[in-house]
Amino acid sequence: MTNYRFFAGNVQIAKVGRFVENSNKLFGIDPANPPVWNGTQHVGYVEITRVIKYKSNPSKHECNAKCRNGSVRGVCECKCGGKNHGVGSTSFVCDAA
Repeated sequence: MTNYRFFAGNVQIAKVGRFVENSNKLFGIDPANPPVWNGTQHVGYVEITRVIKYKSNPSKHECNAKCRNGSVRGVCECKCGGKNHGVGSTSFVCDAA
């Protein structure tokens, strides 16, 4: 079974219960900073910038340029858990999930 991991920038949006599709963009709710009602609409949804498929039995190998330069809609199985996948830099230190 593949697990999907959602990121807004470099922040993982964990256990999101709802997504809003708007103008071909995907939005989620960050449980740490939930949206608030401003009197006319809910504000505070975060735009999902990366959706990473994380394999159910990952190899958990060390991250490399293939991970960092991978697709923002790609598949990951390194030890970062998708955090570094598709962020685009070739010089980095792998941040574990």
